[in-house]
Amino acid sequence: MSEGAELMREGAELMREGAKLMREEAELMSEGAKLMRDGAEFMSEGVELMREGAKLMNKRAEFMSVCFS
Repeated sequence: MSEGAELMREGAELMREGAKLMREEAELMSEGAKLMRDGAEFMSEGVELMREGAKLMNKRAEFMSVCFS
């Protein structure tokens, strides 16, 4: 095989490997975006639970102040 043909074959192989890596990178970025969305959703739910907990603590404090006043 001539040197030029060998270089072209190697170049084509490198391009295939590069394309494969780019597909894998895109897949990982998509998974990362999904995880970030899920994380944001969980954080939002956590904030809501904290608000509900604060409301319950306030009601408990009101109850305790009525009981011990």
